[in-house]
Amino acid sequence: MPDNHIHVLVAEDEPLAAEALADVLTEGGYRVTIARDGLQALACIAAEQPDVLIADLRMPGLNGTELVRSARLALASLPIVIVTGNPEIWTEATEPEERAGVTLLEKPVSPFRVMEVVAALAA
Repeated sequence: MPDNHIHVLVAEDEPLAAEALADVLTEGGYRVTIARDGLQALACIAAEQPDVLIADLRMPGLNGTELVRSARLALASLPIVIVTGNPEIWTEATEPEERAGVTLLEKPVSPFRVMEVVAALAA
């Protein structure tokens, strides 16, 4: 089980989805912060430098695509997971080099899969 020094930032505007992800990750031993939109997530990245970012693609203020671009400028080594019900939007909105190193998970996603991906990225 990971220790709670590994900090996962969950950027998700849907409260139930955010809480579900946070619960699974917290139970798995991670320290979790929830950002309700991309702008709040970007502020958290600058202030706290999380170890992993999990972001929804569609969010107000700063969508997932814009958040990935900004996060990479702020913290280039940050592992990123995009969780979306519409993976084709991610593919259409980004260039191949922007997608490199980003893990894409399609909703609905299994809590076991989220834990597996975060464990691999945080290692």
